[in-house]
Amino acid sequence: MTSVAKNKAYNRTAERRLRETEFLAAFALVTTGADYPGAALATFWETVLINQFHDILPGTSISEVYSDSDREYEDLFAQLDSANGQWFGAAVALAKPTADQFGLFNFVAQERSAQVLLGDDQSLVGTTLVTAGGSVPVQEFVRADGSAAFGAVTANLPSMGWTSAQIVTITPPKLKSALSVSKKHLENDLVRVEFDRNGEITSIFDKQRGREVIPSGQMANRLIAFEDKPMAWDAWDIDRYFEEQYWPLADAKATISVVEKGPHRVAIRIERHYQASRITQIISLQTGAREIEFDTHIDWHEQRTVLKACFPFDLNRLRGSIRNPVWPRQARHPSQYELGQGPI
Repeated sequence: MTSVAKNKAYNRTAERRLRETEFLAAFALVTTGADYPGAALATFWETVLINQFHDILPGTSISEVYSDSDREYEDLFAQLDSANGQWFGAAVALAKPTADQFGLFNFVAQERSAQVLLGDDQSLVGTTLVTAGGSVPVQEFVRADGSAAFGAVTANLPSMGWTSAQIVTITPPKLKSALSVSKKHLENDLVRVEFDRNGEITSIFDKQRGREVIPSGQMANRLIAFEDKPMAWDAWDIDRYFEEQYWPLADAKATISVVEKGPHRVAIRIERHYQASRITQIISLQTGAREIEFDTHIDWHEQRTVLKACFPFDLNRLRGSIRNPVWPRQARHPSQYELGQGPI
């Protein structure tokens, strides 16, 4: 449960981008002698830390605060993303791409395959992405906000490293894939997902383990609107009786269409309406992936309403622990709906 989600997304994006910039700049300093942008990074971090102050990050400030916060984050991103900005300056110093090349960076501590987005230029239609891991066709990926970008899935990006890449017009080898899609299902070689006519998930079948993940008779991706009228402190409290008045979005008709057919990813688009609001989802499954991705864009015009996405899973064992589940922990704390913490 959250409010002012845009601000939380900006905060997390800023943290990630600054960590990447620090990594690139430190590596460039050691390997090429490039200047380390310490003063600029300190200024950027001050901006991020100020915008983590209560009540900004929790989402309980007045609207004028978020106008200022959005502008500060967007200025930070513009500086990092500019052609002569700190991020790109360090990246170019490290990768040293030629005029027709660019670098792909992996900022996690393990080798991985990853989706690479190349932009929305229509000249990318029918092209091929070439890296040290091989040649793969470029596909159009659709987003829930109505935009789209071309890209591909590349293999064997080195841990905490980079590789050179190039866009060419040669015909790539055909990819072997078990991907399939319709308005009622997504499937690859590991997972099959089935939907009903309302866009709710009736089945997630794990092919490797040969088991159903959704409990019998239940639905996942079930969107429900709840009345949110607490006794006091409207910006903070969700009272324990909020679940008594609710409206499943499945009561209204959903529009479902297939928007991606591979070769890297298949996806369906689901559009629902609730009163004056519109909820659009792109639900996708990538080749070789166990994860089902949900990209949700909400054009929200309601007040005093909580929207909840329900995902019941038939799990009988967890690794690690959840200290604070998302339900009342004890009878004396009936309204403390808390997010889980710690490893799972």
